[in-house]
Amino acid sequence: MNTLGQITPEFIYKYGTWDDILFRRLITEQVAYFASPEIYGERNDFIHKLNIDYILNEKNRFHYYKSYYQNKCKQCPIDDINQMARNAVRRRPLTKEDIIQHEKKWQDKYNNAIGVFCTGLNYMEKNLWDLFANKTKGYNTISGICVQIDREQAFSGIYGTGKKIDYDDPALCNLIDEDYNSYFEKALFTLPSDFCKENEYRIVLYFEENKSREIPIPKESIKLIILHPKMGTTKREEIKESAQSFLPHIDIKQLKRDKSGYKLVSI
Repeated sequence: MNTLGQITPEFIYKYGTWDDILFRRLITEQVAYFASPEIYGERNDFIHKLNIDYILNEKNRFHYYKSYYQNKCKQCPIDDINQMARNAVRRRPLTKEDIIQHEKKWQDKYNNAIGVFCTGLNYMEKNLWDLFANKTKGYNTISGICVQIDREQAFSGIYGTGKKIDYDDPALCNLIDEDYNSYFEKALFTLPSDFCKENEYRIVLYFEENKSREIPIPKESIKLIILHPKMGTTKREEIKESAQSFLPHIDIKQLKRDKSGYKLVSI
């Protein structure tokens, strides 16, 4: 798996709820589900926005076509190159509506081709625990879980990319003189600074059309199951009994708080 030159974590931590069937299957069937970006809705890191003003600017488009024809016709005089570029701009007028339509088609193709497996870098990500607390329903319905996974054991044989998320402004593509490798790396592995407390590590795979998004992983790669600190006895025992029937080797602990802070307690 490509790690884009980063030092890779030994363990990654997948957060979810027992009530989520796709997440539960990580434990019961040892399959990791790589979701389409479209499930995240309007979250900025998965929405590709084109730089409309830049693309509509005729001067920028002229330089794009000039570079294109210079590479295609290396022996052509510069005056001919310039004329071909001016002709191309004139023959291919663009409107804002054209670009928006292209943006939508691009996003649809992206959603169909990309799968993401979002994880944390430790089991103490407060924002993620809060996300899966479901506090309004009472202790015995809280089903938040964190699964510790050995990253190398689970994903070493797959062709994909894993990287710690950067927190910065979302990528904006101009489609004209863009370095697409750099753009897609930023688009796939950048979140707005509002999300910086999630401390996310993300694995991305590319899928052929109609290919299953569930990737089998070895049982041994699942090292530990950690239960939400506010999970009640009934739900805890239900999850423990079920999880250990599928993963007899697994250690199950619950995050508990005392005067010194949070710690893991065996159950």
